[in-house]
Amino acid sequence: MKSLNVAGSVLLLLSAMTGACFEDVPVGTDTDAGTGHDAGSGSDGGSGGTPCTSDSECSANELCGFPTAEACSAKGECFASPGAVCEAYSPGCACDGTEINIACNGLPSGYETKPLAHDGACGADAGSPPSDGGGAACATSADCGTNEICGFPEAEACSATGQCYASPGAVCEAYSAGCACDGTEINIACNGLPTGYETKPLAHTGACVAGSADAGGPG
Repeated sequence: MKSLNVAGSVLLLLSAMTGACFEDVPVGTDTDAGTGHDAGSGSDGGSGGTPCTSDSECSANELCGFPTAEACSAKGECFASPGAVCEAYSPGCACDGTEINIACNGLPSGYETKPLAHDGACGADAGSPPSDGGGAACATSADCGTNEICGFPEAEACSATGQCYASPGAVCEAYSAGCACDGTEINIACNGLPTGYETKPLAHTGACVAGSADAGGPG
């Protein structure tokens, strides 16, 4: 009995000196603290956020952001707003044809305030048609909905049929004359329509010529 007590005392002494635990531990098990598979990791790294399509769907002091890399297929996610942001400005063209700031928007790097079609101002592609290519038929912009304009394919000349496109609001101030099929002069440089579309069926580029077939429409 005395020898057993001595052996037990030796084991306790060794345990105290080395910090080892003399319980059954499977061979090869890593007992170091913090080295397990989930050590120090959060459930999602803090990156998750409420899905959204605009800021109004987020909580107070949150912004809706869209991944730049996903372009027009991007889905929104709510992020905490930083409050004040820098005043730098760099234009980007959103998929709805509006211009947005892609330099300082209060969102994490790689996120925009709207799905982004491309860097730079919208220019001639502002007001691109929706992804399904659909747009109501029209003869003038009055036939379209609010904030829409009627566009005619340039390639179809005077046989062109109009289609409604989202209006970009402000457009560039460049001007280049074109002669519409009704004999009026139109701007074919910056009209808020997709490239290749005009505000009226186009007879030819350049100003209409008085006294020719241009005056008063096709001859």
